[in-house]
Amino acid sequence: MKPFPKPAGDLAGDLVVTYSNEKIYIRGKLTGLPRKMEGAGIHVHEGTDCKDKDTIGNHLLTDTLDGWVFPKPVTYSTDDKGEVTVAVSAKSHVLSKDEDTLAKRAVEGKCIVLHGLNSVTPGPRVAVGKIVKEGTSYKAEIKKYPNSAITSTPSGTLTVTQDGESVQLAGSLKGLAPNLVGGGIHIHTGEDCDGGGKTTTAEINQVIGGHLKSRGDGFALTKYKSDYTRVGDIDISTPKGSYILRNSEYTSKGAAAVEDHCIVIHDETKRVGVGKIVCDAGGCKASMGPYPTQATTKAPTTPPTTPSTATLATTTTTSSSSSSSSSSSSKAEVPDPTSPVTTTKDKVNGSLTTMLISVTTLLLACILAL
Repeated sequence: MKPFPKPAGDLAGDLVVTYSNEKIYIRGKLTGLPRKMEGAGIHVHEGTDCKDKDTIGNHLLTDTLDGWVFPKPVTYSTDDKGEVTVAVSAKSHVLSKDEDTLAKRAVEGKCIVLHGLNSVTPGPRVAVGKIVKEGTSYKAEIKKYPNSAITSTPSGTLTVTQDGESVQLAGSLKGLAPNLVGGGIHIHTGEDCDGGGKTTTAEINQVIGGHLKSRGDGFALTKYKSDYTRVGDIDISTPKGSYILRNSEYTSKGAAAVEDHCIVIHDETKRVGVGKIVCDAGGCKASMGPYPTQATTKAPTTPPTTPSTATLATTTTTSSSSSSSSSSSSKAEVPDPTSPVTTTKDKVNGSLTTMLISVTTLLLACILAL
């Protein structure tokens, strides 16, 4: 048996927000969480007014998310002959250079790179191919990566097509490492897929570049747990290179900054907690509390129906002019303020009194006649 949990009160606690190894870390202990949560959501949202439920918005997106490794690595696996039928994709890309944006990077002219020297060392780059446009289609002829240590000769053709918001790579390849499981296959930033005449592996890799990134949600998988006392230790992080900490470090072509944005706590169906990331010289933190239930933005008020001063002045002037032009007739019609004012009620009461007097007189006459 466990003791009955004491009332935890409203959601409360501080979360410390830090940045290291190109990742955002959010850590701290919270109380008053929904009881016994397993994998409920905690995310940084796009809003900066964390007291207004209508402006907190959705997850904070960034233009530097690596969709080739997040939320799931894009890989291939070969058979015992080193052959594979490729069918992979990554989100937030377009085909044509004419449609290239920071949010959706174009793949035309970029290098497809395959990794995997053998099953023990799957990391080294072993094959490459430049995406070129032929007519209305796009393809890449795959060949051995410059200066690669692989002993075989990779070859084959990959077609590149648009699949909704994603680009898809498909085709048959051979000459790769046999029995390889989980070798990486990605589109890289470089456009000189021969390595620019460089001779060392490091220099060639620099020319061909790293993964081609685009817009995405780095908080799609961040979760928390709570126990039966409604307490939870928060410890989450973002994908490498996807976000930065402070607004002062932000550039128009870089990762989104989390400073001033709202951290939102969810239960199974709704938002239950919120706190704004505030930074100073000592660091950044968010003081968490219950999620707001009302909007702080006031609705427009109804204009007053009372006439304006200008209207009143115009009315007074008009009345005065009208009174002056017909002063003789007006004097006869204006009642003396010292005279009693006769109302409709007074007239009715007078008539009733007269009628009662008449009836009484008639009755007395009849009695006397008897």
